[in-house]
Amino acid sequence: MRAQRQTAIDVIGFDPATSFGWAHLQVIGDVVERVDSGVWDFSIGKHVNRAARLIKCEMNIGRLLDQVVPKAVAYEAVARHRGVDAAHLYGAYQGIIVTACEKRGIACQGYYPGTLKKAATGSGKLTKGMKKDAVMDAMWERFGMKGEKRDDEADAMAAGLAMIGDMGWTNG
Repeated sequence: MRAQRQTAIDVIGFDPATSFGWAHLQVIGDVVERVDSGVWDFSIGKHVNRAARLIKCEMNIGRLLDQVVPKAVAYEAVARHRGVDAAHLYGAYQGIIVTACEKRGIACQGYYPGTLKKAATGSGKLTKGMKKDAVMDAMWERFGMKGEKRDDEADAMAAGLAMIGDMGWTNG
């Protein structure tokens, strides 16, 4: 009997912010692996046009989606922000993600922080202070990562895991 070759499912996770986390996860059978991840810095200087960060965001997202061609994209959906500027910027980043996915026919879904906590740690009932460290620790341990832990990168991985779980692409 000939063994069937399992198809890889690529998923991208995003944590939209000025320090913008991203993660490329891949599912083969019941195994989820981190292919690559990182943080893009969209901060701008004092005398730089504010649209520059949005253009840079759009270019980076488009390049990643065209390179990976994921089956789905997930992002952290935040309903409350510290200020008006942060809320406007988040909305712009969210719009860029959703539009880039729609143009390419890629499924796209936002997940609230509690869902990300649960995907990463098994519990969505962590305090805000515990969440940052718990999600980072869980992601670094799960994917055997070394080096500096970054919460934006960890949240992007957790968003990807939330999508993978939501779609039923693993049993574990």
